[in-house]
Amino acid sequence: MRQWVLKRKPRRVQRTEPKVLLTPTRRGRTPDKEALYEHFTMVPPCPPGGWTTRVTPIQRTRSFRERIPLDDNRTPDAEVIQGFERIIIGYALEPGNAGHAAEELADIDPRWFSLPAHEVVFDAAKRFAGTPDARMRVIESLIGPNAPRALNALDTDLTGFVSACVREAECLGEKELRYYARRLRETHKRRVGETMLAQLGEAFQSGDTDRIWQAWAAFAEAMDGAKAPTEEALAPSYGDVAALVANTLPDPPRPEVLHRDDRVALFYRGKVNVLFGDSESGKTWIALAALVEVLASGGRAACLDLDHNGMNESVGRMLALGAKPADLGDTDRFRYCEPEDATDLDWFVRDLAAWRPDAVVADSVGEILPMLDLSSNSPDDYTKGNRRVLTPLANADAAVIAIDHLPKDDAAREKGQTGTLAKKRTVNGVTLRVSVKDQFAPGRGGSANLTVNKDRPGGLRGHCPAGKNAPAGRFVMTDRGNGVLSWRVTKPAADGGRKAGTATDSDIAELDALNPPPSSQRDVQERLKWGSHRAMNALRMWRELREVDVRLDGP
Repeated sequence: MRQWVLKRKPRRVQRTEPKVLLTPTRRGRTPDKEALYEHFTMVPPCPPGGWTTRVTPIQRTRSFRERIPLDDNRTPDAEVIQGFERIIIGYALEPGNAGHAAEELADIDPRWFSLPAHEVVFDAAKRFAGTPDARMRVIESLIGPNAPRALNALDTDLTGFVSACVREAECLGEKELRYYARRLRETHKRRVGETMLAQLGEAFQSGDTDRIWQAWAAFAEAMDGAKAPTEEALAPSYGDVAALVANTLPDPPRPEVLHRDDRVALFYRGKVNVLFGDSESGKTWIALAALVEVLASGGRAACLDLDHNGMNESVGRMLALGAKPADLGDTDRFRYCEPEDATDLDWFVRDLAAWRPDAVVADSVGEILPMLDLSSNSPDDYTKGNRRVLTPLANADAAVIAIDHLPKDDAAREKGQTGTLAKKRTVNGVTLRVSVKDQFAPGRGGSANLTVNKDRPGGLRGHCPAGKNAPAGRFVMTDRGNGVLSWRVTKPAADGGRKAGTATDSDIAELDALNPPPSSQRDVQERLKWGSHRAMNALRMWRELREVDVRLDGP
């Protein structure tokens, strides 16, 4: 008959050889080689010859607080929120916090907690917070015949749950506590808002005016106690023609970001602007130069890195362009974000719109629609994506500079950006085409021509030579050595008209846009439908500027 020897309290009967489990000796700490003890399960008596001990190491796992750093502003899921709730409960019951826990927890509402069981435990913990024996008093108040039924949902007994919460909150600072409380409050508001909006939608569908206003008032009150707007405030308004004829309306918009050397700017604030061109044509350099200019003038700038260029590369380029490290390191002056999915993107857009930057670079448009699970070739999908991402930033009075690319097909390139034509329609600022003149390369710099493809307000085109594809300027970047770059945007030629034997800048820009480049005068005439003299003059000037070997054969 086999006899059993009990060593420590077992969780199950084990008839195999004993194991040496490496577990932590100090409460709440991760296992390490210096702090270990041996724990044996129930084992049979040692057979003749003895046992051969097998050591099973326990892998070190990161704690919840290590996995969710304080700078993680992504929308938390249910598991993360429950982790926040356990940490706050543990802080309230930690004996070392008895002197100040009640004061720190005063502004935390138990209704913010997502699980009823957590709400019940925190409500009791908040009542007894600040007392030396808070943990025991909470447990005693929640056990017995009158124990709340919500506690039945806990994965373990109440004592084990409370102990686990205290371990998770060990050495928790006030800064961490405020962060977790803020995230709980935001999530609670989101849950309440979704519920209230659903009720408001049902009220609108019913058509009952009284029910609609009651639902609206409840929704407004839930959102920070705001008052519901009056019916007059929600009514649409007609255009103020009287103010227009009285000359009290503001002047037409003019560009304010990225100035040329004649002090004429290229991009509009409060509008969506676009830079598009081939790969490695300098689009990102030009956009980042605009952010550097905004920072140098004391403004706020943001980089929405959808192409995943990386923070090191983006910030490194801005430093080389002349940005100050102190400005880039100040989150109230500059913010860099690299969203991974639609949830991240929506959060960053809302946060940046509330922050109200002076300029935002979105690099690039081609990544927005796939991230939102929308089609790049659908006009309706692009309009939705534009209104969801770019328009809110422009409505916050930022100069939105979106970067886009040219298609590979020759016929499509003449029409502009890749994808749907809605890309051009939805731009309410300026669209500039970027054509490389001198290839950008480390140690040499580079230059690129900027051509106006669309200027809805007209403030930039009025300072450019006449023509359909008017030149807007040239971005010139020079490498000064030691990682320092100087840059400027030159103005186009003052005389945009055609002289005898010469070509306009707009004609040169049209030749720049041809892909493949023009090979002969006949090629220019056929592709652009020009006369022989115009094609000859433009091609000759283009050859001189671009230093290429082009044949000037006749038609």
